[in-house]
Amino acid sequence: MSIRVKVLAAAGLVLLSLTACSDTESTAAAPRPGPTFDGVVDLPTPRVVPTPKAADCRDRVGDATGVVDLQAVRVTADAKKGVTVTYDWKGETPSMGRALWVTTASAGKSGGAVLRWEYRWSNGNMETAVVDVAQDQETLVRGTGVVKDGTLTVTFPSGVTGGLDPGWVYTATVNVEGDDSDSCDAR
Repeated sequence: MSIRVKVLAAAGLVLLSLTACSDTESTAAAPRPGPTFDGVVDLPTPRVVPTPKAADCRDRVGDATGVVDLQAVRVTADAKKGVTVTYDWKGETPSMGRALWVTTASAGKSGGAVLRWEYRWSNGNMETAVVDVAQDQETLVRGTGVVKDGTLTVTFPSGVTGGLDPGWVYTATVNVEGDDSDSCDAR
């Protein structure tokens, strides 16, 4: 089943759940899905993409609490090439099961936007998303992920930088099977 079909099926379940629970008190809500076309958004390409304050984040070796030990994370941002996040790690990620690689970008000096760029691996399927934390809104985006020799390179469309100032900062986290394994802070 393709990611698009899953997203559309999930949207139908969410709508059904909202209809069935409309008269009940709500508990913690999941992020709302953003506007989509066939389940995935084509974000507009900005003329200028702000760059992060520090492109590299180095993490201490052997400090992981799980199966993946981050070594370094690099972020580059370009209007034409998009945002590329490269995670270097040691350890094993499941070939089946779930892994979540997250980069949380904070606006910078203005204190505005906080965006989470996510690469999700679940039972052999991949998807990329951006979550606007302040708006509690999640949007599936067209992205790519390539794993090779302890390196994951994820490319997001340049539009995921909306609301960030030049000199924005980020943290990166990897979560395997629901448990945070390691993180890296580039502030």
